[in-house]
Amino acid sequence: MHIHLVAAMPNAPFVGRLDIFEGITGHIFRKAPVPVLSMMSVPDRPGLGLELDMAFIRQHDERE
Repeated sequence: MHIHLVAAMPNAPFVGRLDIFEGITGHIFRKAPVPVLSMMSVPDRPGLGLELDMAFIRQHDERE
């Protein structure tokens, strides 16, 4: 979500990412943005460019 914010700020040179979330991010979101050669592209899809994988979320919902 911070990709959009940092892209709009001329004095923000980088976005920090935590490796501990990489595994789950790839499952919760479809087509989650990933760094390529240490660079991130701003998603061009609607909203934040993130689409939840509801099948994965339902499968791991502890309330059910």
